Amino acid sequence: MTGAMLAGTALLVLTLTAALAGAAGCGITARAPAARTGHVLGHAARLGPRALVLSAVAAAAATAHLEAALLRGSDALPYVSRVTAPDMPAYYRATAMWSALEGSLLLWLLALAAVAALATATTRRLEPRHRAAVLTVLGAVVSVFGVISLLASPFTTAAGAGGAPSPLLRDHAAMGVHPPLLYAGFAALAVPYALSVAASAGRRLPRGWAATTRAWNLGAWILLTAGVALGAWWSYAVLGWGGYWAWDPVENASLLPWLASTALLHTVGPRTRGGHWGTWAVVLAGLGFVLVVLAQLVTRSGIVESVHAFTTSALGPALAVTLGVVTVPWAALLVRGRSPTGLPGSGPARHGLRGAALDAQRTILTVVLVVVAVGTLLPTALLLATGERFSVGPPWYQRTLAPFALLLLVLLAAAPWLAGRPRPPRPLVPAAAGATACCAVGVVVRDPVLAAVAGLAAFTVVAGAPPLRHGRARVPDRRTAGSWLAHTGVALGAVAVVAGSHGSVQEGVLAPGETLTAGDTTATLIHLDRRDDAGRDVAEAELLLGRDGRPLGTARPELRWYPDHATMLAGPDIHGGAVDDVYVTLLDADPASGAATVRLAVTPLVGWLWAAAALAVAGGLVAGAPGRRRTTPRVRLHRIPSTPASARLLTLLIVPGLVTGLVGCAPAEDEPSPAPPLAGEGLDGGRYDVADLRGSVVLVAAWASWCAPCRDELPLLEDAAQRHEDDGLEVLGINVRDLPGPARRFAAEHDVSFPSVVDRRGTLSVAWGLRGLPATYLVDRDGNLVARHPGPVTEEWIDTVVVPEVRR
Repeated sequence: MTGAMLAGTALLVLTLTAALAGAAGCGITARAPAARTGHVLGHAARLGPRALVLSAVAAAAATAHLEAALLRGSDALPYVSRVTAPDMPAYYRATAMWSALEGSLLLWLLALAAVAALATATTRRLEPRHRAAVLTVLGAVVSVFGVISLLASPFTTAAGAGGAPSPLLRDHAAMGVHPPLLYAGFAALAVPYALSVAASAGRRLPRGWAATTRAWNLGAWILLTAGVALGAWWSYAVLGWGGYWAWDPVENASLLPWLASTALLHTVGPRTRGGHWGTWAVVLAGLGFVLVVLAQLVTRSGIVESVHAFTTSALGPALAVTLGVVTVPWAALLVRGRSPTGLPGSGPARHGLRGAALDAQRTILTVVLVVVAVGTLLPTALLLATGERFSVGPPWYQRTLAPFALLLLVLLAAAPWLAGRPRPPRPLVPAAAGATACCAVGVVVRDPVLAAVAGLAAFTVVAGAPPLRHGRARVPDRRTAGSWLAHTGVALGAVAVVAGSHGSVQEGVLAPGETLTAGDTTATLIHLDRRDDAGRDVAEAELLLGRDGRPLGTARPELRWYPDHATMLAGPDIHGGAVDDVYVTLLDADPASGAATVRLAVTPLVGWLWAAAALAVAGGLVAGAPGRRRTTPRVRLHRIPSTPASARLLTLLIVPGLVTGLVGCAPAEDEPSPAPPLAGEGLDGGRYDVADLRGSVVLVAAWASWCAPCRDELPLLEDAAQRHEDDGLEVLGINVRDLPGPARRFAAEHDVSFPSVVDRRGTLSVAWGLRGLPATYLVDRDGNLVARHPGPVTEEWIDTVVVPEVRR
């Protein structure tokens, strides 16, 4: 072990030791009787917060130590050699720290330790014993992840043995901002979690609890909103598929804490404490960080396959234990309450329509959270339990969540009346604006859903506009202004999402001078170029864009092949505008003939989505900006609800979501689901369509030349095709994200006689629920998908599943 490795390890040990000391010191203070004072207790009260600050300093020093080694290209740390290259720019050397598992865990530890240190200064409005309990929980959380960071440390020899990070992580400047924003937002949710645990343990909400929870949750919400939006933009700008949210498990894992934070934001605000707000506040404050730890498990354990996830690691059991350590004590404290008095508002509602509407708002947000969680986790759970792979794709989410999203838009429009303003706006002007927008969109687009969403959005923007104060400043109240900005962003984002379904997409093979048309937009291929660029083979097409006879500019999409990673990535060219985006992707290139396969997509109002996210973030910043502090009124200390009430609440929220997920996710036994479409050009230049094979049993095999396990299964598939050809068995391959030359050579080397449809972008295979290669699907004679097999097929699966279907 080198000196640099020893120094880094020593700093990690110091981080863990200081966090443990902080948790112990604050724990002694929290458990001491209120009337007890003494020399030891005084030392513990001072030691605990200082130790947490020391832990943050040590974590920062470990991070700086690793960053310095990355920037220097030091050989003393094997991790540096693994994640960097000699010709890598300094910016990507710095961001390479979190491009692999070990470095990202160190960044996560730094975020947690920094939050715990900051909490020592921002929780002083709480009672001393309650504050000590909160810091105890934070110290324990930092300690747990300190142990995990030592188990997967970047300062060991083993850290240099893993695979190199994906080229995706070195291909865009957003990698320097997106992960730190998400990590900071995730870590900030640890403070509401600690406040929830402390309140549940003490069975009361002390003075300052709601204000402290709101402040930390608002900060986390701002960071998460920016991080999630930046991740969607990165997906849109880098992956080349033309979308920004694929309902990928890792994407959803980042969305779940944001949904919990949004629900909590609409619970602890001074104008949203109607209905049963106290019970909601304690549950949601803890739930957000529980979902954060769940996201860590999903992302880092390898239980799901995703372009955003880290490779499979040995940390799965440790992270599962961590999830249990965080969840079980918190849930046990929630349901152990002894007093039937309950939290403020936990008894019969006495707030009339406003309280009922606020409770409905929280309920809908929580149901959306549960639905997303079920869609994310249930396929993996069923796969582990039954061995069968179930797919939950974008259509399921859209179909399930659309009614709840519409209800939320209605409640969003009613926000000015639910906020308890002394002078709520008159509805005439907002109603006129909404009706005008609804009619205009309905006439132009002829889509009733988009017209309704546009009408609600216009109503929301006009109705929520903050009134000016009467006085010298004549400025709107900052919380009202911030809420209006955020709600305006959500309303515009809803319009952009629905309008995106009205885009047009065309694909085609173009020779120089030929034109592809999508709607009223054209793309004419000028020429195709190919070059070597820093260890990657880049094909670049130059196309002239036009609309209605007017030139729009030149697009230069790229196709990048990374031989060291056996990975091909598209580099789209995006021409954004106020009305739509023109998205050009190069799918394939043939330098010999100069021909290119191009995808041209025109998507309305994508720019509105990024503007909406910016408005939401700006609204959060305005609402959270420091202002003149108001005198905090003295309040009663309220008790936590009894066990039956909490249990009924959680059951009411979770069970319907689970039932919905099971019904929507699992295929009905008596009605097999039709096989997804699969048609396109084959590797041999022919045209193939799975629909043309109706009447035969079809094995659809997804493979690629860069997939090592595919080598093992191809002989089995070829043998099955030969043995059962007379019985009506056909094999149709999907060649996924591969180059034509290597794919054809691979097929020839393994004597593959069955045809394969080319799927350069991976979009055809996604429709089949593909999450990793290889994968095989069985389609019956009626064109129904009846079986799936992830991974290399086996003789046993062919004999027990395929052969009986063939002989039926």
